Amino acid sequence: RPQRVLALDVSGDGPIVGTEVSTADWDATEYASRHGELRGGAPPQRVGDAYFAVCHSVAGTAGEYAYVPSAYAFSAVFPFAPLAGPARPLALPNPDPDWRRFPKLNPAVGRVVYPCGAVCREGRWTISYGINDERMAVAELTHAQMTEAMKAAEGVRAGSA
Repeated sequence: RPQRVLALDVSGDGPIVGTEVSTADWDATEYASRHGELRGGAPPQRVGDAYFAVCHSVAGTAGEYAYVPSAYAFSAVFPFAPLAGPARPLALPNPDPDWRRFPKLNPAVGRVVYPCGAVCREGRWTISYGINDERMAVAELTHAQMTEAMKAAEGVRAGSA
């Protein structure tokens, strides 16, 4: 929060430069109070008049931080205001949350389900994600399952940069 939409300049051989074209503040405090602030994940995917962003949040205490998958939607039309925020975590399975073969990469982290990629085809989402920094998985959700994990965005204030 806030959501920022960037235009990227990928011309040339140098660094990729992002310029902010829109910003929108919205109230996601209810979700964040239970699961942490929204963070990165898979690139947004357009479905109809909206983009869907599969992302994650982090909550807990040092040594037991939990990375939790979630999603939100925002308008595909400028100023790209959020339409729906997460109501609950996405149901991406972690078959054995305590299983580890290797020492933790980050001692502060307990359990990780980190979405990396997402695509929606014919009403079905295929989402790839990492588990506990050492395994990966792919899950399939219906579009209804995706939207049922969201609720209408509240307190949206959108503008351009």
